[in-house]
Amino acid sequence: MRPIKAFGDRKKGQFVAVYTKQAQPDFKGTLCDGSTIVFDAKYTDSDTLRQSAVTDEQREEFDRYEKMGARCYIVAAMGPEDLYRIPWDDWKAGPEKFGRKHFKRSDLEAYRIHRRGSAVLFLEGIVL
Repeated sequence: MRPIKAFGDRKKGQFVAVYTKQAQPDFKGTLCDGSTIVFDAKYTDSDTLRQSAVTDEQREEFDRYEKMGARCYIVAAMGPEDLYRIPWDDWKAGPEKFGRKHFKRSDLEAYRIHRRGSAVLFLEGIVL
């Protein structure tokens, strides 16, 4: 962020700012085996999820984290009910695998995130 002018009482350190580049991934954490896990969330109301939902800057960040050994995923919601955890390598391979630069719900079924009651099982199936 780049501050563009003071806001309110300068002594409190408040300011008006603009973003100068894309934000970090939505979630970065450490699993109990010490490995790093990184998620970025994407949402669509349509029946397709475009690869262009990930910006060039985000792509570079995910590649950088992956090179350091992090487990990287796109967590995609297609409407309010259908959630998917897509490994970064599979996200990148979408055009080669499906012959197009978007995913359909049927393409993502293997990556479905299940629920147990009100709990969303984001980490289910990740082998430590």
